[in-house]
Amino acid sequence: MTTGIRALLLPRYSQDAASSRYRFFEMVPAFEAAGISCTVAPFFDDGYIADRLKRPSTLAGSALRAYRRRWRVLRNLQAYDVALVQMELFPYAPWRVEDRAMTTEVAWVVDYDDAWFHRYDDNRNPLVRLALKDKIGAIMKRATSVVAGSHYLLDYAGRFNQDLVWAPTSIDITRYPDTQPATSDREFVIGWIGSPATSSYLSPLRSMLLEFCAARNARVVFMGAGDDAPSGSCITRIPWSAEGEVDEISRWHVGIMPLPDSPFARGKCAFKIIQYMGCWEPVVASPVGENSWVVEHGVNGFLANSMAEWTQALSQLYENRDAGSRMGFAGRARVEQNYSRQIVAPKVARCLADAVGRRDGKSSTTGGGSR
Repeated sequence: MTTGIRALLLPRYSQDAASSRYRFFEMVPAFEAAGISCTVAPFFDDGYIADRLKRPSTLAGSALRAYRRRWRVLRNLQAYDVALVQMELFPYAPWRVEDRAMTTEVAWVVDYDDAWFHRYDDNRNPLVRLALKDKIGAIMKRATSVVAGSHYLLDYAGRFNQDLVWAPTSIDITRYPDTQPATSDREFVIGWIGSPATSSYLSPLRSMLLEFCAARNARVVFMGAGDDAPSGSCITRIPWSAEGEVDEISRWHVGIMPLPDSPFARGKCAFKIIQYMGCWEPVVASPVGENSWVVEHGVNGFLANSMAEWTQALSQLYENRDAGSRMGFAGRARVEQNYSRQIVAPKVARCLADAVGRRDGKSSTTGGGSR
């Protein structure tokens, strides 16, 4: 256990956004149990996510307030030993702004759960590409350590920094059922959890899902999808809630995670899959990025590329519920070994402590490199 370390946690969003909630806010108890006192100061405030979807005209004012708030926080860096930053300090600001802010008063650890660098180097706007394509790499190079949620992100960060920590977005296993939940032997439920920002990934599956359900006693549930998500007679869209997500997932027979094979999608952390496996469920996912690390084909689920492969995988799980149950057991074991908060949070806490030690000229307890 470390003692006396003061950490400033700088997520991009409030708890409204899953990435900030799981990788920052919900890590605080584990950090403090390790002797690291935490102050959390998100860039955007409560309600920003909802406003972005419903009232985009208000975003300019929200962004301006966010920039001012972040600068005020950074004026008090001397009160902390280490800062944990989600992606960057100032979105869409040039590197020289970050360079000015990342002073030597604290150790800097930067955390990535998305390939945000592709928002810049693959941007449609040539001015954004010109001004910002190298920004994230520069931030990674300046940081003491880089925490990455997927192997794709880890590989990218390795170009700029050798002190790397693989820390997948994790679940608190104590919130998930400790035995495999009972599901209906008759109606087969295919589920997906996400946000309006990612529900577009479902569109290519619409026809396949409708045909699959029409020929079977099956239905589909999309939790947290937006109004643009696929609809149909067998598809139910329900709102997401923090309180109800585990109970809802536990009612499904299989969880799905389709992804396009695009640069940005390759950086995704497969968190949906981790949630499904935490609920003892088999999964079917696209073989893209981290999905291929988390899913062992035929063991805890299936990797499916073509529509024929998606249909075949779902059909096997529909026809052989016992096999699906065995895959669910395998997935749950995989979560307990690699993807639970109880495993991941201490790794990040050690990273923060090590970063402070290096800033103070003390030897690292773990050394450099990926861990």
